[in-house]
Amino acid sequence: MDKIVGEVGDLKTHIATIIEQVKDSKKVNDEVKKWKLMGIGASLALLDQPELHLALRRQTLSNAAS
Repeated sequence: MDKIVGEVGDLKTHIATIIEQVKDSKKVNDEVKKWKLMGIGASLALLDQPELHLALRRQTLSNAAS
């Protein structure tokens, strides 16, 4: 019985971790949708410079945190 209780506790921990990761994924998806609406996504794809993607994402996240 103790083993089952421990395993259930582990599952709850893993589920909580997954839920947090999904929340972060939703934030990123929302950002990309915003970029597409603003026309930035196409510009970044044409430039194909990943550092611009990261810089824009960091700027968007810092603006959201403010």
